[in-house]
Amino acid sequence: MFSMIKLSHYALMKYQRIGVGRGMRRLTALAFTLILASCSDTHDAEPIQYDLVFTGGRVIDPETGFDQQANIAIDGGKIAAISALPLIGIESIDASGLVLSPGFIDLHSHALSRLGQKLQAMDGVTTALELEAGIYPIEALRQILGGKSVINYGASTSHLAIRQRVMENIHKPHLLTPAEPLPVDAGPETKTGSAVRPHAAFAQEASEQQRNAIQTHLTQGIEKGGLGIGFLLDYVKKAVRWEKPSISINSPTLTRQYTPKRRSCLLFVRTKDA
Repeated sequence: MFSMIKLSHYALMKYQRIGVGRGMRRLTALAFTLILASCSDTHDAEPIQYDLVFTGGRVIDPETGFDQQANIAIDGGKIAAISALPLIGIESIDASGLVLSPGFIDLHSHALSRLGQKLQAMDGVTTALELEAGIYPIEALRQILGGKSVINYGASTSHLAIRQRVMENIHKPHLLTPAEPLPVDAGPETKTGSAVRPHAAFAQEASEQQRNAIQTHLTQGIEKGGLGIGFLLDYVKKAVRWEKPSISINSPTLTRQYTPKRRSCLLFVRTKDA
């Protein structure tokens, strides 16, 4: 405060010496008065207290390129401040030597369990998406996770699970879940006039009737919340014809046609915003 008072006095005297008019001297005096008042208010104001403060961590934000040691304040479950200056919190956590960043998004996750999600959370993953193998029916993902989730989750619509449903008459929502037989009258897609072959989804080309049924299920999976279509093309390459590999999706919300470009690949096709 003393240095600010000295500065204001020196500035006023300087303006007087160089012959600044009375109006300008008054305006200058008013400006410095406001500066002094604001400094006094800042000094007297109580510091903000946040719910939680992380101190001394390396803060990285890939979107903005921010990368430096700083303190982060959390209030009401949201980031309230990022500052190199000290921040006060009801609870404080020393993050020295640690990295603080936005949560990671895992696009290729098979950790469909609470234990798997806990381990992902410990690695900084806050969203785990099963986009490679996918799930079908898409609502089965919540059941696989036991109705609860440690982190955010989602999945694509599984092309393989649909092929198994249509061609083998089994309910196997995910590549790693057990298979359950479907009732014989589960749907018209199973009535192909021929016996169901084991592992037909992996090794047998679908008939026209089965392809139509597969396409119907793919559309339903997208409409139910699938984030795209998960193709395990390398797993079913013996059964997939590559002369015309296009798949069309027609629904009230989207119309797309997809043609995979590689013969052996693990392909995820994004069809709409998550």
